[in-house]
Amino acid sequence: MSQKSKNSLVSIGLPVYNGGPMLERALKSLLAQDFGDFELIISDNASTDSTQALSAAYARNDPRIRYSRNERNIGVMPNFNRVRELATAEYFMWASHDDTWSSNYVGALVQLLEQNDSPVLSAGRTEYVTETGERDPLPMTHAPPSSIVATEELIVQLLEEHPTSWFYGIYRRAALPDLVGNFDRFPVWGGDVLFLLDCCLNHDVVGDDTAVIYKMNNRESRYRPITPRQRTAWQFAFATGLVRVMAESKLPWSRKLALRSNFLRYGRKRVFSASLRSTARQWVRAAAAVGRGDE
Repeated sequence: MSQKSKNSLVSIGLPVYNGGPMLERALKSLLAQDFGDFELIISDNASTDSTQALSAAYARNDPRIRYSRNERNIGVMPNFNRVRELATAEYFMWASHDDTWSSNYVGALVQLLEQNDSPVLSAGRTEYVTETGERDPLPMTHAPPSSIVATEELIVQLLEEHPTSWFYGIYRRAALPDLVGNFDRFPVWGGDVLFLLDCCLNHDVVGDDTAVIYKMNNRESRYRPITPRQRTAWQFAFATGLVRVMAESKLPWSRKLALRSNFLRYGRKRVFSASLRSTARQWVRAAAAVGRGDE
């Protein structure tokens, strides 16, 4: 591993596997932040493309960058955990290799945490882009409120807008061990939603709409469940996760019950969006696949 920068206020963790040409765009965007007091930790998950050469070259030219390569691919969530474990700063941010950020992103979100000791996460606004960097028609999502609001208000916004990129905000690193303990309980596809629900149900979260993350709308994610068997297994895992996160939160039951309609509406839209007949047909095909031993 290359030598780390010292006394940084923010650690940015970038887990990557075969980042390709988009990785350089992300690195340039991070290094162009108007807030420069950070270390950038790249954990290469045994990439087979140009990721190693590119990352090593950037690390040689900027002392803020620490490059580490896994000898074998350890999986998605373990690599996300690895960059967190290598972090040394007071604040921590995950970065995706195919995203870019407004130049004020890190500075604006750090400022929110510096102004108030209560929030554990500050997040920005999301605008979706194509692989070429052009605006995608997918609607943008807003940042959390700039001041602390009632948990219910935060959860309603999360369920209604589906702002999954809050996950890529800035955290108080000391709070993360309790939050990431749930990583292995969540499915990779949709795990960011469950993680954010857990965070917002139990902690204060704030945001700044002027801090923008430009998120590539990856409709062909390798983690999206495709086959009837995969889809059915995901529906069970995600729906179970929704119930568990709500049940285990510190919110009083009276306030949990007040949110039940929001959770039901979210589940209907995001998890069981097909008609009852189509869902039943999918489950039958999934059961048949299990009987045949198919994927």
